[in-house]
Amino acid sequence: MLPPRGTFSYAARMAAEYLSTLDAALLSLETEAQQLNILAVLLIEPDPDIHREDHYRVARDRIESRLPLVPMGSRRLQTLPGLSNPVWTDEPDLAVDSHLHQALLAPPKDLQALGRVAGDIASRPLRRDRPLWEMWLVDELEDGRVAVICKVHHAVLDGASGIESLAPFFDLEPHAPPVVVPPHPEPHRLTVADQARESIRGSVRWARDFARSAPRVASTLVRAVQRAGDPDLALPLTAPRLPFNRALTPRRTVEFTSVELSRLKEIRRAYGATLNDLLIAVCAGALRLYLMDRDELPDRPLVAAIPVSERTLEDATGGNRFSTMFYAIPVHIEDPGERVAATTRSAAAAKNFYEQSGHELLQSLASILPPKTIAPAMHAVSALHLADRLPPLANLMISNVRGPDFPLWIAGGRVSQMLPMGPLIEGMGLNITVVSYLDTVSFGFQVCPDLLPDVAQLAGYIDDAVAELEKATPRNGSTPFARA
Repeated sequence: MLPPRGTFSYAARMAAEYLSTLDAALLSLETEAQQLNILAVLLIEPDPDIHREDHYRVARDRIESRLPLVPMGSRRLQTLPGLSNPVWTDEPDLAVDSHLHQALLAPPKDLQALGRVAGDIASRPLRRDRPLWEMWLVDELEDGRVAVICKVHHAVLDGASGIESLAPFFDLEPHAPPVVVPPHPEPHRLTVADQARESIRGSVRWARDFARSAPRVASTLVRAVQRAGDPDLALPLTAPRLPFNRALTPRRTVEFTSVELSRLKEIRRAYGATLNDLLIAVCAGALRLYLMDRDELPDRPLVAAIPVSERTLEDATGGNRFSTMFYAIPVHIEDPGERVAATTRSAAAAKNFYEQSGHELLQSLASILPPKTIAPAMHAVSALHLADRLPPLANLMISNVRGPDFPLWIAGGRVSQMLPMGPLIEGMGLNITVVSYLDTVSFGFQVCPDLLPDVAQLAGYIDDAVAELEKATPRNGSTPFARA
C-alpha cells in the first residue's frame, strides 16, 4: 500500500516532503523566458527610532530570527530517479545572507523606479540548489518609505497562501514582544536506498494518478465542447490574438497603481456586482482604452485566465491548491454599465462550469503527463516560438488576492501598502495581479516589454476606468443590468 501523498513511510519521512503533481509541474514548466516566480513589494514606513543606515541590518536580523518559523525558507529541492516528483528536504547550511540583496533606486525614487527594479528582479531565475526564495531590500523612496521585494518560486506557494506563509515575519503592533522560535530539527538526507524505493513508488503513483485524472480531463473536454455555444462562457484557446499574445522573451517590466477601496465599494453597491467582478470590469475598461489608443481593439471579448483558490482550512500553508476559470473580458462594449453586466454574466457562467467540472483541473492535467516529459516539451515550445503560431490559451491572466484589512508591522515599521506581481505564461505577455490591504486596492502589472512596451500607459488607465464607472453609476437606485 502506498503512503499518503506528501509523506514517506520510512525513517526520513519527517525530513522530506513530496511536491504535489501541480507543484512539480510548475517547476518543470519553467524556461529561460517563462520564469514562474511570485513577487510582492511591501512599502514600509520605517520606525522613526531607527537610523536610515540601520534599515538593512534591522531587516536582515528580523528575517534571520523569524526564518525558522517559515518552513519553506529552509527547504531545498532534491530530485529523485524515475517518475518520482522531487521532494523538499532540510537545507543544513542555510546562509541567510546569500538570499538577501540590496537595491538602489535611480532618481526620481518613485514607484516607477521601484517597478523597474522589480521588473529586473522578476526576469532572473532562482537557483535550484538552495531554497527557492530571495528578498531585496530597497533604499528609501522619495516619500521616505522603504521597500522589501519578496520573490518565491510558484512551486513553493500560490497567491492565496503567500501572505499566510510569510505571516511569521509580521507583527500586529509596532513593538511586539519577542517570538519564541523552536529549535530546528536535525536535517536528514535521503539515502541511495530511499531514492531507489521512491523511483519504484513514483512509477506506481503516476499510473494511479493517471487512471484517476484522465477520465476527469476527458469529461471536462466533452462538457466544454457541449457548452461552446454559450455566449457568456469563455473557453481557453478561443481568444483573439493581440500583439502581446506571442512567444515570451526573458525581459520583464513592472508597473503599479492603486485605487481607494471606498471608491470601488460604492460603485459595487450601485451596480449590484461583487467586488471581484467589478475589479475585472475595471481591468476591462483600462484594456479597452489602451487597445483603442493603439487601434488594436477587437470586436469581441478578450479571454482572461482567472486563478481560483481550492485551499481549505485543513490544507498546509505551502504548496499550490488552485485551479483556473476563464472570463470573457468585454473590451468591445462601449457602455461602462453594460461592461459590468457582461462581466457578471461571464463570471456566473465560468463559476457554473467550474462547479461542474473545474475542481482540481490543473492538478488532473499535470497528472496525465509523465513528470519527466513536461520540461523538455515546454523547452521545445519556448525554443521553437510555438506561441507565435498556436492559438493563445488566453489573452492575459488576472489574479485577485484579498489581503489583511488590519495593519501589519515589520521590525517596528508599519506596512503601508502591498504591491503584487504574478508570473507570465507563454503566449500571454500580460499579467494583472490585484491585492487589497487596509483601505487600498493595488494593481500590479507585469509584462514582457518586447510584446507590450508601454505598460505605464495601461496602468494609468485604471483610474480612468474607475472614473468612467463612477460617472455612469445610476443615481436613482436602479441597476444598469436591466439594460444588458
